[in-house]
Amino acid sequence: MILLTLRAWRERYLDAPDPAPTPRPLSLRKRRRIIRALVLAQDRIPDVDRARAATAVWWSLTVGQVREIEEQGLREDWPLPAIGAGANEA
Repeated sequence: MILLTLRAWRERYLDAPDPAPTPRPLSLRKRRRIIRALVLAQDRIPDVDRARAATAVWWSLTVGQVREIEEQGLREDWPLPAIGAGANEA
């Protein structure tokens, strides 16, 4: 049986950083809205990487998450907004 010293116990259980919260999976509806936002951003920002970054910031995601959602939308052939569609159009 291994006994922990008070200091070791404190470091292990009290001073340990809280684990990062596990992000909830995004609903299909939200992922489609993110794709729409990405397409509209690409209409305004010709650089694809900057459009992805702007979309990620807006939705509080990582660029990697935006890429994954983009790839899923392309794989599953999600409908995209019409070219030049305004942000106010639904």
